[in-house]
Parts: sequence; C-alpha cells; structure tokens
Amino acid sequence: MTNCSPFFPELNRRAEYQVKSNGNYYQYSHYRQEIREDCLGRCVYCDGHENELGGIDSMVLDHFRPTKYEEHKHLKNDPNNLVWACPGCNHLKSSHWPALGMQETFVDNTGFIDPFNENLNEYFKIKDDGSIVALKPPANYKIKLLSLNRITRKRIRELRNIKLLWIKGFEENIQKIEFLLKQKGIIEKIEEILRSHLKWLLSTKSSLEKALLDFNLY
Repeated sequence: MTNCSPFFPELNRRAEYQVKSNGNYYQYSHYRQEIREDCLGRCVYCDGHENELGGIDSMVLDHFRPTKYEEHKHLKNDPNNLVWACPGCNHLKSSHWPALGMQETFVDNTGFIDPFNENLNEYFKIKDDGSIVALKPPANYKIKLLSLNRITRKRIRELRNIKLLWIKGFEENIQKIEFLLKQKGIIEKIEEILRSHLKWLLSTKSSLEKALLDFNLY
C-alpha cells in the first residue's frame, strides 16, 4: 500500500531554508516549493491533498502565526512560520489566533495545533463516512472554525476510505492466491490459472494505487 499515511501523515521541516547572502530570508513567496514539499502537498488544516483539490495552483501559503499582529510581524518572511493550505481553510482561518502573547499555539480549548510538532492523529479521528471528529482540545475549535466537515472535504475523506478498502481487497486476494500457490500437489492447470490471476491482481493493484491514492508531488 502507499507509503504515505492516508490521513494526517507525520510532517517534518527541513533542517534549514534558503537565505540571502546576508543571512536574511527572502520574500515569503520564495519558499512556496519548499513549504509544499515539507507539507507533502497537503493542506495542514483539512488534510486535502493538492491532487484532490485541483493541483498545485489551487494551494496557497499560510502564515501559521498571523502577521497581522505586532508580535508576529517579524515572522512574515520566516519559512518556519509558513504552511501549505487550501484557499478555503486559509480564508476561514484568516487572522484568528487565540494564543496571543503566548509561546503555545493554543490556550485552554481554543487555538491551533502545530502540524510539525504534533501528531494530528492524536487530535482527530476520521469516520467511515469521511466526517472528522475531535479526540481532544483544541481539535473541536479547529473543526468548527475551519468548517472541516464541509461537504467537499468530508467527501474527499470518504472517497479515500473507499479507495483504501478496494486496495485492501486486492491485497487480501493476492495473499490468498500466493498461499495456495505454495501448497503442494496443485494441479498444473489450476496453478497456471492462479498465476495468471495473481499477475493480473498485482498489476491492477499497482495501477489502482497510483490512480486512487495519488499523494505524489508533480
């Protein structure tokens, strides 16, 4: 199966970002490709992948800590404050930041979760129908503020679940045939048929994986 987690995979920032010869950062737009790669092409809020949302041109850079506030203005061009986001989540997040004046990213039950420092799967659970539910604060705040269960995002997650079931079905049938082929005394003709089916299953599973769960960056 795909080596990229279907929901909220672990994100890691690169050790360092490009800087000018004087050591200062470039304009924040300069880091678009680097942030895209660090975020694995996904909106860090709704988890929609750019390949599901219309491609790279459908995504934007978001200042995680909004630079509207004086205490964050120095972070405008700092790539460590940039994340990959879909326009919908970017618009809904706007300049909301309940944890003003604090090092933490949320206070009590409100605020945001740093996707590079936290495992988001500890905060959110994805149900079979694609809806996202909160496991602990401030997940519920994010779900409501960013409308993470809006129809389009819920449908994307539901389709992912369906695709995962299809791929799992292929894997189970491949394992069954591989098991049968290892048994002694299989009639030659049956073995030939099984190998033919196995070849088809392996080939089709590989093609389906690429088409159904496309988390590559183009």
